[in-house]
Amino acid sequence: MEKLTKIKHRIIPAKDSQNNSYKKVLEIKGLERGFGNTLAVALRRILLSNITGIAPFCVRIEGVEHEFTALEKVSEDIVTILSNLKKVVLNYDEDYVKDNQIIKLSLNANEDNRITSNHLTVTNAPRVEVQNKDIEIATLSKPGVLKLEMFLRAGRGYVDFEDNKKFIEEKEKELKELSSLSKGAFIAMDSVFSPVVNVAWKVTELNTASLKIEEQLELELETKLGVTPESAIKLACKILVAHFQTIGDLTDLDSDEIFQSEKQSLEKEEDDMEIRLLNLSMRSQNALAKSGIKTLNELASYPIEKLKEIKNLGEKSREEIIRKLNEYGKLKN
Repeated sequence: MEKLTKIKHRIIPAKDSQNNSYKKVLEIKGLERGFGNTLAVALRRILLSNITGIAPFCVRIEGVEHEFTALEKVSEDIVTILSNLKKVVLNYDEDYVKDNQIIKLSLNANEDNRITSNHLTVTNAPRVEVQNKDIEIATLSKPGVLKLEMFLRAGRGYVDFEDNKKFIEEKEKELKELSSLSKGAFIAMDSVFSPVVNVAWKVTELNTASLKIEEQLELELETKLGVTPESAIKLACKILVAHFQTIGDLTDLDSDEIFQSEKQSLEKEEDDMEIRLLNLSMRSQNALAKSGIKTLNELASYPIEKLKEIKNLGEKSREEIIRKLNEYGKLKN
């Protein structure tokens, strides 16, 4: 098979990131035409839907049976408190959290009136941490009146509260054993598991004057605290490759079979180089262009002895062209 040009990639800060290390751009150069959108669509889909994260699925508040219950000495209503709790970002080590394991966070704020995410404590799982500890949850007129527990699990994508209600029913016995509160319903909430906040991309065509057009892909993504863009991209690529390995029965995939070597890629770039980039005199450039010679490869393929037949190409211009061919190792003896 004809080998593809070797691609180059890097991960750089987004232009408007303002030193935000969770907003980066994956830049890939040297893609064959059409591969930019192909890779972007696949990566975006996986990044938004298939990267595992951790999120709350229900909350229990002492004495509260549903989200429309009024709480005495608490400024916020239950709906607002639930909305504030959804803003809490948690990081976890997936090696320490099992599938469908329920993680409990308890509110410990017996002396403060202003309740924030800093008052939430993980009680039954190692390597699970609250990342943003300044999220305001509630304001109390009397300390200690709000007793609250939040329950989380690991998952992918988005799960609405109706599906979480079913999960609560299945795990009711386990939830009651974990809870330290004497009464109150387990109130379901939506779960947004994905640690990836947003993904956007742009494909630009390069060397458009060449016979072979290449593309550059810029994939911009923003992740939540605790999960870096680099780790999210790495996992997305693993998921994608695992599917292709299964489909194609690829046990010994060697990229050298697909991509040209660095030397081959460099030679290909030189072959496709436009005449105007060779720093020839305008007289030489114009004469070659009128003869239909547009690239270094086309010039190297043109017999030296026939250069004198090109109109308006004098002896000095021919000598200039021969020196340039020799400089790029394209002069044929």
